[in-house]
Amino acid sequence: MKKPLIPFGPVAERLAASAPAPNVDAPTPTIGPTRLVILQPTSFCNIDCSYCYVPDRQVKGLMSMEVLGKVFDRLVEEDLLGSRCSVVWHAGEPLTAGKTYFAEAFALAAEKLGGHTIGQLTTQTNGTLIDEDWLTLFRDYKVRVGVSLDGPKHIHDMHRRDRKGRGSFDATVRGLQQLQAGGVDNYVLSVVTRPMLGMAREFYEFFEGLGVGDVGLIPEEVDGINAKSSLDGIAALRDFEAFTAQLHDVYQARGRKPEIREFRGVREALFYNEPIESLDNNKTVAYHILTVAKNGGFTTFSPELVGMPDGADYTFGNILTDSLRGAVETEKFRHFYAQFMRGVARCRDECDWFTLCGGGLPSNKLSEAGSLEVSETMSCQLHIQTFARTVLGFYNQALLGQPT
Repeated sequence: MKKPLIPFGPVAERLAASAPAPNVDAPTPTIGPTRLVILQPTSFCNIDCSYCYVPDRQVKGLMSMEVLGKVFDRLVEEDLLGSRCSVVWHAGEPLTAGKTYFAEAFALAAEKLGGHTIGQLTTQTNGTLIDEDWLTLFRDYKVRVGVSLDGPKHIHDMHRRDRKGRGSFDATVRGLQQLQAGGVDNYVLSVVTRPMLGMAREFYEFFEGLGVGDVGLIPEEVDGINAKSSLDGIAALRDFEAFTAQLHDVYQARGRKPEIREFRGVREALFYNEPIESLDNNKTVAYHILTVAKNGGFTTFSPELVGMPDGADYTFGNILTDSLRGAVETEKFRHFYAQFMRGVARCRDECDWFTLCGGGLPSNKLSEAGSLEVSETMSCQLHIQTFARTVLGFYNQALLGQPT
Protein backbone atom coordinates (compact mmCIF):
# COMPACT_ATOMS: atom_id res chain seq x y z
CA MET A 1 0.00 0.00 0.00
CA LYS A 2 1.29 3.44 -0.88
CA LYS A 3 1.84 5.80 1.99
CA PRO A 4 -0.84 8.52 1.76
CA LEU A 5 1.69 11.33 1.63
CA ILE A 6 1.36 14.34 -0.63
CA PRO A 7 4.64 14.88 -2.52
CA PHE A 8 6.75 18.04 -2.72
CA GLY A 9 8.77 18.12 0.43
CA PRO A 10 8.53 19.30 4.04
CA VAL A 11 5.65 21.74 3.55
CA ALA A 12 3.46 18.92 2.31
CA GLU A 13 4.74 16.53 4.96
CA ARG A 14 3.40 18.86 7.60
CA LEU A 15 -0.07 18.50 6.15
CA ALA A 16 0.20 14.74 5.73
CA ALA A 17 1.24 14.32 9.35
CA SER A 18 -1.63 16.36 10.79
CA ALA A 19 -4.65 16.21 8.50
CA PRO A 20 -7.32 13.64 9.40
CA ALA A 21 -8.07 11.03 6.77
CA PRO A 22 -11.39 9.25 6.28
CA ASN A 23 -11.77 5.82 7.84
CA VAL A 24 -12.51 3.91 4.66
CA ASP A 25 -12.63 0.55 6.47
CA ALA A 26 -15.60 1.46 8.67
CA PRO A 27 -18.65 -0.71 7.76
CA THR A 28 -21.03 2.21 8.29
CA PRO A 29 -20.44 5.90 7.70
CA THR A 30 -19.90 8.62 10.23
CA ILE A 31 -23.11 10.68 10.26
CA GLY A 32 -22.93 14.45 10.41
CA PRO A 33 -22.70 17.08 11.58
CA THR A 34 -24.25 18.83 8.60
CA ARG A 35 -22.28 21.90 7.61
CA LEU A 36 -23.68 22.56 4.16
CA VAL A 37 -27.26 22.27 2.93
CA ILE A 38 -27.79 22.68 -0.81
CA LEU A 39 -31.38 23.29 -1.85
CA GLN A 40 -32.77 23.20 -5.37
CA PRO A 41 -35.70 25.63 -5.40
CA THR A 42 -36.20 24.90 -9.12
CA SER A 43 -34.37 23.11 -11.91
CA PHE A 44 -35.48 25.79 -14.37
CA CYS A 45 -32.93 28.25 -15.72
CA ASN A 46 -33.45 31.31 -17.87
CA ILE A 47 -30.18 30.71 -19.75
CA ASP A 48 -28.72 27.56 -21.28
CA CYS A 49 -25.02 27.08 -20.46
CA SER A 50 -23.25 24.57 -22.67
CA TYR A 51 -21.49 22.78 -19.80
CA CYS A 52 -24.30 22.69 -17.20
CA TYR A 53 -24.71 19.40 -15.30
CA VAL A 54 -28.31 20.05 -14.16
CA PRO A 55 -31.10 18.18 -16.04
CA ASP A 56 -34.61 19.55 -16.69
CA ARG A 57 -33.48 23.15 -17.03
CA GLN A 58 -36.58 23.90 -19.12
CA VAL A 59 -38.94 22.45 -16.53
CA LYS A 60 -40.61 24.93 -14.22
CA GLY A 61 -41.79 24.02 -10.75
CA LEU A 62 -40.76 24.99 -7.24
CA MET A 63 -39.71 23.31 -4.03
CA SER A 64 -42.73 23.77 -1.76
CA MET A 65 -42.50 25.50 1.58
CA GLU A 66 -43.64 22.22 3.10
CA VAL A 67 -40.52 20.52 1.73
CA LEU A 68 -38.29 23.42 2.75
CA GLY A 69 -39.63 23.51 6.28
CA LYS A 70 -39.27 19.76 6.62
CA VAL A 71 -35.58 19.96 5.65
CA PHE A 72 -34.90 22.28 8.57
CA ASP A 73 -37.15 20.34 10.94
CA ARG A 74 -35.38 17.05 10.27
CA LEU A 75 -31.93 18.58 10.73
CA VAL A 76 -32.98 19.93 14.12
CA GLU A 77 -35.04 16.94 15.28
CA GLU A 78 -32.40 14.39 14.23
CA ASP A 79 -29.61 16.41 15.86
CA LEU A 80 -27.59 16.74 12.67
CA LEU A 81 -26.77 20.43 12.60
CA GLY A 82 -23.18 21.48 13.04
CA SER A 83 -22.31 24.52 15.14
CA ARG A 84 -22.04 26.32 11.81
CA CYS A 85 -24.14 25.41 8.80
CA SER A 86 -24.48 27.19 5.48
CA VAL A 87 -27.68 26.96 3.42
CA VAL A 88 -27.23 27.44 -0.33
CA TRP A 89 -29.97 27.73 -2.96
CA HIS A 90 -28.47 26.33 -6.17
CA ALA A 91 -28.90 23.92 -9.14
CA GLY A 92 -31.03 25.76 -11.70
CA GLU A 93 -31.47 29.54 -11.59
CA PRO A 94 -32.86 30.18 -8.10
CA LEU A 95 -34.00 33.74 -8.77
CA THR A 96 -36.55 32.56 -11.34
CA ALA A 97 -38.54 31.38 -8.30
CA GLY A 98 -39.28 35.04 -7.61
CA LYS A 99 -38.95 37.54 -4.77
CA THR A 100 -42.14 36.51 -2.99
CA TYR A 101 -40.96 32.90 -2.87
CA PHE A 102 -37.57 33.81 -1.45
CA ALA A 103 -38.94 36.28 1.08
CA GLU A 104 -40.86 33.33 2.53
CA ALA A 105 -37.95 30.91 2.14
CA PHE A 106 -35.42 33.17 3.86
CA ALA A 107 -37.85 33.91 6.68
CA LEU A 108 -38.54 30.19 7.14
CA ALA A 109 -34.82 29.40 7.31
CA ALA A 110 -34.26 32.11 9.90
CA GLU A 111 -37.22 30.90 11.98
CA LYS A 112 -36.40 27.19 11.86
CA LEU A 113 -32.61 27.38 12.29
CA GLY A 114 -32.34 30.36 14.62
CA GLY A 115 -30.87 29.29 17.96
CA HIS A 116 -29.71 25.92 16.60
CA THR A 117 -26.72 26.89 14.48
CA ILE A 118 -24.72 29.86 13.27
CA GLY A 119 -25.67 29.95 9.62
CA GLN A 120 -25.03 31.73 6.36
CA LEU A 121 -27.75 31.98 3.74
CA THR A 122 -26.37 31.95 0.21
CA THR A 123 -27.76 31.81 -3.29
CA GLN A 124 -25.86 31.06 -6.50
CA THR A 125 -27.16 32.96 -9.53
CA ASN A 126 -26.30 33.91 -13.09
CA GLY A 127 -27.00 37.48 -11.98
CA THR A 128 -29.21 38.46 -14.90
CA LEU A 129 -32.39 39.03 -12.86
CA ILE A 130 -30.98 41.13 -10.02
CA ASP A 131 -32.68 44.47 -9.37
CA GLU A 132 -33.20 46.87 -6.45
CA ASP A 133 -35.93 44.74 -4.88
CA TRP A 134 -33.62 41.72 -4.82
CA LEU A 135 -30.92 43.84 -3.19
CA THR A 136 -33.31 44.85 -0.43
CA LEU A 137 -34.27 41.23 0.20
CA PHE A 138 -30.63 40.08 0.28
CA ARG A 139 -29.72 42.85 2.70
CA ASP A 140 -32.69 42.17 4.97
CA TYR A 141 -31.63 38.54 5.48
CA LYS A 142 -27.85 39.06 5.14
CA VAL A 143 -27.75 36.71 2.16
CA ARG A 144 -24.41 36.10 0.47
CA VAL A 145 -24.76 35.99 -3.32
CA GLY A 146 -22.54 34.03 -5.68
CA VAL A 147 -22.50 35.16 -9.31
CA SER A 148 -21.52 32.81 -12.13
CA LEU A 149 -19.16 34.77 -14.39
CA ASP A 150 -16.56 33.07 -16.57
CA GLY A 151 -14.29 36.02 -17.31
CA PRO A 152 -14.08 38.52 -20.17
CA LYS A 153 -17.08 38.83 -22.47
CA HIS A 154 -15.72 36.80 -25.38
CA ILE A 155 -15.06 33.86 -23.02
CA HIS A 156 -18.21 34.14 -20.91
CA ASP A 157 -20.57 34.46 -23.88
CA MET A 158 -19.00 31.47 -25.59
CA HIS A 159 -20.71 29.14 -23.13
CA ARG A 160 -23.26 31.12 -21.11
CA ARG A 161 -26.02 32.02 -23.60
CA ASP A 162 -29.76 32.39 -23.34
CA ARG A 163 -32.19 30.14 -25.18
CA LYS A 164 -32.05 32.36 -28.24
CA GLY A 165 -28.27 32.08 -28.44
CA ARG A 166 -27.54 35.54 -27.04
CA GLY A 167 -24.69 36.03 -24.60
CA SER A 168 -25.50 36.78 -20.97
CA PHE A 169 -22.33 38.73 -20.10
CA ASP A 170 -23.77 42.25 -20.02
CA ALA A 171 -26.72 41.30 -17.81
CA THR A 172 -24.50 39.23 -15.49
CA VAL A 173 -21.96 42.02 -14.98
CA ARG A 174 -24.77 44.51 -14.43
CA GLY A 175 -26.18 42.24 -11.71
CA LEU A 176 -22.77 41.85 -10.07
CA GLN A 177 -22.19 45.59 -10.05
CA GLN A 178 -25.60 46.15 -8.46
CA LEU A 179 -24.65 43.76 -5.66
CA GLN A 180 -21.38 45.59 -5.14
CA ALA A 181 -22.98 49.03 -5.14
CA GLY A 182 -25.83 47.85 -2.92
CA GLY A 183 -23.58 46.51 -0.17
CA VAL A 184 -24.53 42.84 -0.62
CA ASP A 185 -21.82 40.33 0.26
CA ASN A 186 -20.84 38.59 -2.98
CA TYR A 187 -18.35 36.35 -4.72
CA VAL A 188 -17.84 34.91 -8.20
CA LEU A 189 -17.72 31.32 -9.46
CA SER A 190 -15.97 30.88 -12.78
CA VAL A 191 -15.93 27.76 -14.95
CA VAL A 192 -12.56 27.42 -16.67
CA THR A 193 -12.74 26.02 -20.21
CA ARG A 194 -10.05 25.39 -22.81
CA PRO A 195 -10.32 28.81 -24.52
CA MET A 196 -9.37 30.51 -21.23
CA LEU A 197 -6.04 28.70 -20.96
CA GLY A 198 -3.14 30.90 -21.99
CA MET A 199 -5.00 33.99 -20.72
CA ALA A 200 -4.21 33.78 -17.00
CA ARG A 201 -3.16 37.41 -16.62
CA GLU A 202 -6.16 38.70 -18.59
CA PHE A 203 -8.45 36.48 -16.53
CA TYR A 204 -7.11 37.75 -13.20
CA GLU A 205 -6.97 41.39 -14.26
CA PHE A 206 -10.55 41.20 -15.49
CA PHE A 207 -11.85 40.32 -12.02
CA GLU A 208 -9.43 42.74 -10.39
CA GLY A 209 -10.82 45.51 -12.59
CA LEU A 210 -14.38 44.64 -11.59
CA GLY A 211 -13.48 44.92 -7.93
CA VAL A 212 -14.35 41.29 -7.18
CA GLY A 213 -13.03 40.16 -3.81
CA ASP A 214 -13.33 36.38 -4.04
CA VAL A 215 -13.24 34.07 -7.08
CA GLY A 216 -13.82 30.31 -7.08
CA LEU A 217 -12.55 28.32 -10.05
CA ILE A 218 -14.33 25.27 -11.46
CA PRO A 219 -12.40 23.42 -14.17
CA GLU A 220 -14.96 22.22 -16.70
CA GLU A 221 -15.99 18.74 -15.56
CA VAL A 222 -17.65 15.64 -16.90
CA ASP A 223 -20.47 15.58 -14.39
CA GLY A 224 -24.19 14.94 -14.41
CA ILE A 225 -25.60 15.47 -17.90
CA ASN A 226 -22.43 17.24 -19.09
CA ALA A 227 -20.84 14.29 -20.88
CA LYS A 228 -17.66 15.94 -22.16
CA SER A 229 -15.13 18.55 -21.14
CA SER A 230 -12.86 20.77 -23.19
CA LEU A 231 -10.15 20.01 -20.60
CA ASP A 232 -10.09 16.27 -21.30
CA GLY A 233 -6.77 14.80 -22.42
CA ILE A 234 -3.07 15.10 -21.61
CA ALA A 235 -2.51 18.23 -23.69
CA ALA A 236 -5.36 20.09 -22.01
CA LEU A 237 -4.13 18.99 -18.58
CA ARG A 238 -0.65 20.38 -19.30
CA ASP A 239 -2.16 23.63 -20.53
CA PHE A 240 -4.32 23.85 -17.42
CA GLU A 241 -1.25 23.32 -15.23
CA ALA A 242 0.50 26.16 -17.04
CA PHE A 243 -2.58 28.37 -16.64
CA THR A 244 -2.73 27.64 -12.91
CA ALA A 245 0.98 28.40 -12.42
CA GLN A 246 0.73 31.67 -14.35
CA LEU A 247 -2.43 32.62 -12.48
CA HIS A 248 -0.72 32.02 -9.14
CA ASP A 249 2.19 34.24 -10.18
CA VAL A 250 -0.19 37.11 -10.95
CA TYR A 251 -2.20 36.40 -7.81
CA GLN A 252 0.89 36.65 -5.60
CA ALA A 253 2.21 39.71 -7.40
CA ARG A 254 -1.11 41.54 -6.92
CA GLY A 255 -1.34 40.80 -3.22
CA ARG A 256 -4.02 38.10 -3.55
CA LYS A 257 -6.68 40.66 -4.44
CA PRO A 258 -8.95 39.19 -5.63
CA GLU A 259 -8.61 36.04 -3.56
CA ILE A 260 -8.70 32.72 -5.43
CA ARG A 261 -10.66 30.14 -3.44
CA GLU A 262 -8.61 27.15 -4.57
CA PHE A 263 -5.25 28.71 -3.73
CA ARG A 264 -6.58 29.80 -0.34
CA GLY A 265 -7.89 26.30 0.30
CA VAL A 266 -4.51 24.64 -0.20
CA ARG A 267 -2.74 27.35 1.78
CA GLU A 268 -5.08 27.00 4.76
CA ALA A 269 -4.79 23.24 4.64
CA LEU A 270 -1.01 23.55 4.78
CA PHE A 271 -0.64 26.14 7.49
CA TYR A 272 -3.82 26.09 9.56
CA ASN A 273 -5.04 22.50 9.24
CA GLU A 274 -8.37 23.87 8.04
CA PRO A 275 -9.17 22.50 4.58
CA ILE A 276 -12.08 24.58 3.31
CA GLU A 277 -14.76 24.57 0.64
CA SER A 278 -13.71 22.50 -2.38
CA LEU A 279 -10.67 21.07 -0.52
CA ASP A 280 -12.56 19.91 2.55
CA ASN A 281 -11.84 16.17 2.76
CA ASN A 282 -14.91 15.11 4.78
CA LYS A 283 -16.22 13.40 1.68
CA THR A 284 -17.10 10.13 3.41
CA VAL A 285 -19.21 11.68 6.19
CA ALA A 286 -22.91 11.15 5.56
CA TYR A 287 -24.81 14.46 5.57
CA HIS A 288 -21.72 16.59 6.00
CA ILE A 289 -23.31 17.89 2.80
CA LEU A 290 -27.06 17.44 2.47
CA THR A 291 -28.60 18.12 -0.93
CA VAL A 292 -32.37 18.28 -1.41
CA ALA A 293 -34.03 18.40 -4.85
CA LYS A 294 -37.12 20.46 -5.54
CA ASN A 295 -39.37 17.41 -5.03
CA GLY A 296 -37.85 16.61 -1.63
CA GLY A 297 -35.53 13.83 -2.76
CA PHE A 298 -32.29 13.97 -0.77
CA THR A 299 -28.74 12.74 -1.18
CA THR A 300 -25.30 13.29 0.32
CA PHE A 301 -21.57 13.16 -0.52
CA SER A 302 -22.00 14.93 -3.91
CA PRO A 303 -24.63 17.58 -4.70
CA GLU A 304 -24.48 16.53 -8.35
CA LEU A 305 -25.92 13.11 -7.49
CA VAL A 306 -29.32 14.79 -7.70
CA GLY A 307 -30.51 14.35 -11.26
CA MET A 308 -27.83 12.04 -12.65
CA PRO A 309 -28.44 11.04 -16.30
CA ASP A 310 -29.79 7.81 -17.77
CA GLY A 311 -32.49 7.49 -15.14
CA ALA A 312 -30.04 6.58 -12.39
CA ASP A 313 -31.43 7.51 -8.97
CA TYR A 314 -28.94 8.37 -6.26
CA THR A 315 -31.39 9.90 -3.84
CA PHE A 316 -31.77 8.00 -0.58
CA GLY A 317 -35.22 9.12 0.46
CA ASN A 318 -37.71 11.96 0.40
CA ILE A 319 -37.55 14.57 3.12
CA LEU A 320 -41.34 14.56 3.54
CA THR A 321 -41.57 10.88 4.40
CA ASP A 322 -38.11 9.58 5.31
CA SER A 323 -35.77 10.10 8.24
CA LEU A 324 -32.27 11.23 7.31
CA ARG A 325 -30.67 8.92 9.85
CA GLY A 326 -33.03 6.12 8.89
CA ALA A 327 -32.05 6.37 5.23
CA VAL A 328 -28.48 5.42 6.15
CA GLU A 329 -29.81 2.05 7.34
CA THR A 330 -31.53 1.18 4.05
CA GLU A 331 -30.20 -1.42 1.64
CA LYS A 332 -29.99 1.19 -1.11
CA PHE A 333 -27.70 3.41 0.94
CA ARG A 334 -25.58 0.52 2.23
CA HIS A 335 -25.04 -0.80 -1.29
CA PHE A 336 -24.01 2.65 -2.54
CA TYR A 337 -21.74 3.27 0.45
CA ALA A 338 -19.95 -0.06 0.12
CA GLN A 339 -19.12 0.64 -3.52
CA PHE A 340 -18.10 4.21 -2.73
CA MET A 341 -15.77 3.05 0.05
CA ARG A 342 -14.11 0.52 -2.22
CA GLY A 343 -13.30 3.40 -4.55
CA VAL A 344 -12.06 5.58 -1.69
CA ALA A 345 -9.89 2.69 -0.47
CA ARG A 346 -8.33 2.51 -3.93
CA CYS A 347 -7.65 6.22 -3.74
CA ARG A 348 -5.97 5.72 -0.36
CA ASP A 349 -3.83 2.86 -1.66
CA GLU A 350 -2.90 4.31 -5.05
CA CYS A 351 -2.78 8.09 -4.77
CA ASP A 352 -0.20 10.32 -3.11
CA TRP A 353 -2.78 13.09 -2.84
CA PHE A 354 -5.24 11.20 -0.66
CA THR A 355 -4.50 13.21 2.49
CA LEU A 356 -5.61 16.41 0.81
CA CYS A 357 -8.39 15.01 -1.37
CA GLY A 358 -9.99 12.38 0.86
CA GLY A 359 -11.08 10.11 -1.96
CA GLY A 360 -12.81 12.09 -4.67
CA LEU A 361 -16.46 12.85 -5.30
CA PRO A 362 -18.79 9.98 -6.27
CA SER A 363 -20.59 12.04 -8.93
CA ASN A 364 -17.34 12.57 -10.84
CA LYS A 365 -16.46 8.89 -10.62
CA LEU A 366 -19.87 7.87 -11.90
CA SER A 367 -19.91 10.48 -14.67
CA GLU A 368 -16.38 9.80 -15.90
CA ALA A 369 -16.08 6.05 -15.39
CA GLY A 370 -19.59 4.76 -14.68
CA SER A 371 -18.37 3.27 -11.42
CA LEU A 372 -17.92 4.31 -7.81
CA GLU A 373 -15.01 1.92 -7.39
CA VAL A 374 -12.41 3.78 -9.46
CA SER A 375 -9.75 6.01 -7.96
CA GLU A 376 -8.26 8.97 -9.80
CA THR A 377 -10.52 11.06 -12.04
CA MET A 378 -9.92 13.92 -14.43
CA SER A 379 -11.74 16.14 -11.96
CA CYS A 380 -9.25 15.20 -9.24
CA GLN A 381 -6.31 15.88 -11.54
CA LEU A 382 -7.63 19.31 -12.42
CA HIS A 383 -9.33 20.55 -9.28
CA ILE A 384 -7.15 19.01 -6.57
CA GLN A 385 -3.75 17.98 -7.84
CA THR A 386 -3.02 20.90 -10.15
CA PHE A 387 -3.90 23.63 -7.64
CA ALA A 388 -2.05 21.77 -4.87
CA ARG A 389 1.10 21.34 -6.97
CA THR A 390 1.10 25.03 -7.77
CA VAL A 391 0.79 26.19 -4.17
CA LEU A 392 3.11 23.54 -2.73
CA GLY A 393 5.72 24.33 -5.32
CA PHE A 394 5.55 28.02 -4.49
CA TYR A 395 6.04 27.52 -0.75
CA ASN A 396 8.77 24.91 -1.11
CA GLN A 397 10.65 27.38 -3.30
CA ALA A 398 9.88 30.57 -1.37
CA LEU A 399 10.17 29.30 2.18
CA LEU A 400 12.50 26.35 1.96
CA GLY A 401 14.64 27.15 -1.04
CA GLN A 402 13.74 23.86 -2.66
CA PRO A 403 13.02 23.48 -6.37
CA THR A 404 9.40 23.26 -7.47
